[in-house]
Amino acid sequence: MRKIVFNETEYLEDKALHLLGEYQLPTLKHLEVIKCHDITDDGVRALQKIKTLNYLKLQGLSSVTNKAACSELLEKELTNCDVDWD
Repeated sequence: MRKIVFNETEYLEDKALHLLGEYQLPTLKHLEVIKCHDITDDGVRALQKIKTLNYLKLQGLSSVTNKAACSELLEKELTNCDVDWD
């Protein structure tokens, strides 16, 4: 699996992103999390574990309260990844 897109996924929660990070899918290069309103800062921070990512798009995550801190962490930890956060 090279690409996963979660777009307006009503029941996607932080735990799912934690599990995605724990499984370490070696071929996952592209991840998009768009308008998933149950995702919080905790779920976004969990994405730092997915070191294989080349592209990460985060958009419309209304439950994230400290976007600046999350963005800084992701850019620090995912050095080979283009983080696109609208």
